[in-house]
Amino acid sequence: MVDDIRRAEMKTYQARRSAERRARGLIPRTVWIRREDEEAFREAVTPYAEHARLLEAATGGVHLPAFEIAAIIRHHNLPYDPEDFVFLSRVAKAIALRPQESDWIAQRAADIIARYRLPITWEDLQ
Repeated sequence: MVDDIRRAEMKTYQARRSAERRARGLIPRTVWIRREDEEAFREAVTPYAEHARLLEAATGGVHLPAFEIAAIIRHHNLPYDPEDFVFLSRVAKAIALRPQESDWIAQRAADIIARYRLPITWEDLQ
């Protein structure tokens, strides 16, 4: 019985996460490739997958340490300032710790979203 409840909860959670990801333009891809092409395929696909991870980190979908956010941006030469993405990924925490600065936090987040034309909203960050 507990397993059935847990299974149902996980199914609901996964459906919600999938809907949130799709709403941001993220899609899953599963493909079959030849074993000898695996390394080249990984090298070609990794920048796109890591870019999606950054968007999820900004919206709280996955937690990435600040150093990992910076490493992804620099390694793949993405057109972002690492500090901006670290800020976006910590918006909810910043508001919880400094509610008196919520207007400034919201404005900075809106500026970052607009500057990079990110497929996320203020509501996604909370």
